[in-house]
Amino acid sequence: MKKFLLSLAFFAPALMVWSQENNVIKLPTDKNGKIEFTEVADQEGIKADSLKKKAIVILNQWKNISDVKVEGNSVTANGFEDFIGGAKKQKMKMSYGLRVDFKDNRYKITFSKIEYTPYPDANNPTQMTTPAESWYGDYQLLIGKGKESSSKAKIYYHIFNTTSRDIEALKMQLIDAMGSTVPEGDDW
Repeated sequence: MKKFLLSLAFFAPALMVWSQENNVIKLPTDKNGKIEFTEVADQEGIKADSLKKKAIVILNQWKNISDVKVEGNSVTANGFEDFIGGAKKQKMKMSYGLRVDFKDNRYKITFSKIEYTPYPDANNPTQMTTPAESWYGDYQLLIGKGKESSSKAKIYYHIFNTTSRDIEALKMQLIDAMGSTVPEGDDW
């Protein structure tokens, strides 16, 4: 057993480096191929309406969230995050739609409608918004052709890695602010 654990400790970092060097990242998609990050959280003993009211207060306090609306047992909003992306370290805005669905004792967070808009600068004077699925499709084609080490694939890898990291952090911030736990399964 010790030999197995030692070999695992030796090879695990090598596997992580191999994955990073090959610039391969997989984003979660729904059945239609749209990029969608979801998380289900539990909060025992709290009715759906109370959870919804708490989420509304929290989302209205976040500086990068706007258009918070109630739709039945759901709350929707729009948000954005700024980050540096691309070969020339272009400052970009990642915008997204946020939906939180509520049931007694639990809720489901969904981030979707992810788009990227570069901020204009001397090298890129236009602001063209691109859906994440468009760039992700291009990225998947490059990976399928074995070009994961190409400069374009590396740019996409950086953008999608940043997207994934930022959205995972936002999900956890909301779950922490709500005082919830994440169950092992996400059986909604």
